[in-house]
Amino acid sequence: MQAANEPMDVAPNHLIPLTRDNIAEKIKTIVMTELSAYYPLPQSLVNAHIGIRHNPSLAPHGKLWPETVFIPVEAAINLLSQIIQKRLGAFQSIDAQSPEGLDALITVPSMCCCLLPWSKLGTVIHSGNQIKFDEALLNTPTSNLKDLPQWSLFIDLSERDLLWNNRKVMGAFYARYALSHPNPPSDAKADDFLIDNLITIVVFDNGNLDLGPFVTLNEGKTVAQAINDTKQKLLDNQGEVMGTGNLNAQEIEQMIEGTLTHSREIFLPLLHLIANRDKLADQNGRKQPLNPNPHAMVMGSGLALPDADIIREYYLK
Repeated sequence: MQAANEPMDVAPNHLIPLTRDNIAEKIKTIVMTELSAYYPLPQSLVNAHIGIRHNPSLAPHGKLWPETVFIPVEAAINLLSQIIQKRLGAFQSIDAQSPEGLDALITVPSMCCCLLPWSKLGTVIHSGNQIKFDEALLNTPTSNLKDLPQWSLFIDLSERDLLWNNRKVMGAFYARYALSHPNPPSDAKADDFLIDNLITIVVFDNGNLDLGPFVTLNEGKTVAQAINDTKQKLLDNQGEVMGTGNLNAQEIEQMIEGTLTHSREIFLPLLHLIANRDKLADQNGRKQPLNPNPHAMVMGSGLALPDADIIREYYLK
């Protein structure tokens, strides 16, 4: 993912082994290492967030986005395009089909829009294996996920037997990925987006990250329906998804069904949290509500939104 970024000292593919005992301690290091690969984009996005929140007249089309969105994705894409232009010395259009184009339009904005707001919150929500998630929660309307209690959430899944791409998942980040209409109608609402997804980033046991499953929030579907709808997309792109392995139709079908199963397993902890957010507890079992999203504060010569100084741990009930 380096082609679309400024020069960096730290590679985005890092190895920080995770266990259920050290995940709260190590996860911030993993996030900050990943974000450092995209310098100066993360700080530019923070500056854009602060500037628009402080002066709403700067908001695109004069409309602020909802509180649950840290910053719309078009800001990440536009700023990243400027960084690429600065590096190359001249503007070059982005080929969305190329590896660099996929990074510029999908991977890097997704990583920043999910990990960057988490770095300001530092929330870790533990999900022990004693909880049996109710699969009926998959019938939750995806629109309910627009109202996340924080910009970005991290749920520790280290005690659960969960795989993604045949690799052990230790946790997942969840955040809203919202792309505004380029020319919205005058009566458009602040949460009326051209693309409005709930995306995930999965964390593996070696500390590496990857884009996980996502669901659309603005198509009037349930989470189960949104996940099931990806089956046809996977079938249509089975060559890219499954690589060049010599798999027959039945084997491909089984692999896709496995992907859908794992997608449900990744979203169930979030759905359980949304349905039981008033039951979150500290390590002593006392109810503990999530902290609200932070606001910019005056620091030094101006406004700043500092990184979280501590990791706040919560436990699902």
